[in-house]
Amino acid sequence: MASINLGPLGQASGKLAHVVYFTKGDKTFFRQASTSINKPSSDKQLETQVKFALMQNFLGKVSRFVQKGYYSKNVNSSSMNE
Repeated sequence: MASINLGPLGQASGKLAHVVYFTKGDKTFFRQASTSINKPSSDKQLETQVKFALMQNFLGKVSRFVQKGYYSKNVNSSSMNE
């Protein structure tokens, strides 16, 4: 683990690529991020993924109707989000 007193943009925190930055007291430290092991999805996760896929498939088929019925004047929001 290494430390830096002040980075080029001030104090840093968070993950960037394979490095994790964090602040402890008044010093900023960084270390290598841990590698994650891909675990198989649980039954509950698979069930939720199937539900989302089903809804996405349905909404894709009725998207024209949704765009007409839920037209939004808000620039930051789409018809599907409304």
